[in-house]
Amino acid sequence: MINESDLRSAVDRQWQYVEPTARAAALDIWSHPELGLMERYSSGVLCDWLEQEGFRVERGVAALPTCFVARYGEGEPTVGFLAEYDALPGLSNSAQPERHPLVKGGPGHGCGHNLIGAGNTAAAISVSRAMRDTGLPGTVLVFGTPAEEIVFGKLVMHDAGAFAAADILLTHHADYVNAALARPCQSIIQPEFAFLGRPQHTGVTRPHNANDAAELLLQTVERLRAHQFPDVSVEHVVRYPAICMPSATPEEARVWFYLRHVDYQRAEQILELITEQAEHAARSTGVTMRRAIISACHGYLPNDVLAERIFRAYRHVGPPAWEESDRSYMSELSQSFGGAAELDLDGGVSLLSDGYDAYGQDDGEVSWSVPLGRCNWACPVSIPLHSWAATALFGTGSGWKGAAAAARTLAHAGSDLLRSPELVAEAKAETSRRAVGSVPSSRGKPAQIISDPEAFWTGTWSL
Repeated sequence: MINESDLRSAVDRQWQYVEPTARAAALDIWSHPELGLMERYSSGVLCDWLEQEGFRVERGVAALPTCFVARYGEGEPTVGFLAEYDALPGLSNSAQPERHPLVKGGPGHGCGHNLIGAGNTAAAISVSRAMRDTGLPGTVLVFGTPAEEIVFGKLVMHDAGAFAAADILLTHHADYVNAALARPCQSIIQPEFAFLGRPQHTGVTRPHNANDAAELLLQTVERLRAHQFPDVSVEHVVRYPAICMPSATPEEARVWFYLRHVDYQRAEQILELITEQAEHAARSTGVTMRRAIISACHGYLPNDVLAERIFRAYRHVGPPAWEESDRSYMSELSQSFGGAAELDLDGGVSLLSDGYDAYGQDDGEVSWSVPLGRCNWACPVSIPLHSWAATALFGTGSGWKGAAAAARTLAHAGSDLLRSPELVAEAKAETSRRAVGSVPSSRGKPAQIISDPEAFWTGTWSL
């Protein structure tokens, strides 16, 4: 068996070689933000890099044009790294510590997927190069997964069997703590309701008003929330497929919901309750209602074997190596966003097993079939994810340092798993035990979102 110390040295050495290219790739993707299922440039950056490093890359996997699977090596075990690269709408910003959109209303990497894509790709390449150095057997996979922000891409890939070749999956994400995770995140269901009325002058009372139906639904949901489902996170946006004005009723008004709860069945209950209220709102206003499920996803199924192995690797790597200049920049950014100058920034490394994480991700569904190991890296609490301030941070070397610590950690965890097939077997057995009785969701993922993502993002797709 390959000596653990020799393998760690090889991974660290190769990480040092790969890291500058990874940092440049992260900034390149950040500079070309693309919405989900439209990430042609971003996925291309990673595919080209992987091919240069000797990976065999298949593009357009699962009939998703911006999805790919890259493979290095042969045989078992097989360790996969999840690469994300989609941006968020409306969060364009420069890297300066001030609100300054590069493209007014344009997308931006306010969730750091540029760092996840480049970081996890770098982790996989570091492992592949260490395999060449040491003779370590096994297979490394990189899964290019589009449209995470709408909890979509990995679900389509899962349905198509794209993850079947992986024994283990590894990934990381920005958060507010540096930690290996052995706790769940929330399930999430996304319905969109469309109300179709008759466009008319609003100067007199008009029935068949789509806008009235949408507003009635929202008022009802808000009234019921406190007493019927205070435990469920219910968020929404209202969308209009056409330009509107106050003097004419819109022909169509839409409400797009995110429903989150740790228990998937509880989220489904609230989906049906809200659907009933949408039907009532349509009847009351004399309009037609349509509903589509964009996606539905279970939360992350923890795996203690993988969490403990990642925690061990994280302690070897240590927390992000922020310098005074990094802290000064983040402090200025925090103040510009309305936070405090004194940063609340985690400087340790921990293993989290209690409670749950408040987000939902599409890898949650996959984790019920393939053991998934996760770690997070810390941002200042006063720089929230999905904000323009986060976009600014993730376009800098300060943001990269956090992701680099997590990605290097996963490189060590991945190489360690390749070296220890018995750990892989234990992790797979744990997932099998925990997943007993679960029924993966097959709801949502309309084909039109794949074929015409621009129509989806503009709210003109057909429900």
